[in-house]
Amino acid sequence: MTRPGVVSTLVGCQSAKQVEEAVSYLKATEEERDYMHIIDGYQGELSGKCVYCNHCQPCPSDIDIAMVNKYLDIAMLDTNKIPPSIKQHYQSLSASGADCIACGSCEDRCPFSVPIIENMERAATLLG
Repeated sequence: MTRPGVVSTLVGCQSAKQVEEAVSYLKATEEERDYMHIIDGYQGELSGKCVYCNHCQPCPSDIDIAMVNKYLDIAMLDTNKIPPSIKQHYQSLSASGADCIACGSCEDRCPFSVPIIENMERAATLLG
């Protein structure tokens, strides 16, 4: 629901209890919505990998860092066969990896030591 253009979500529930659990998210505090405590035990395994948590934000260049990383991750699956739709989505972002000023504030905030500046450069090269 935090993405532009998203007005509803479909939750696959099989019981009224599951619907109640899904809706309870709306009443949760910001602290309860922050799932970082769940993945704390996996930080070693996730080191250097973006989990799209947005802890790196805000970016002074208004780059949606998580989205750029997501498109880059998809592109990196096979750099010889990057789906045209991924390039189109990347190029439609209001700010892209090419807009990165390499200030490093995102990397300072990233709990997974993702090489964000390097990823922004790589995304600009592969997808720009």
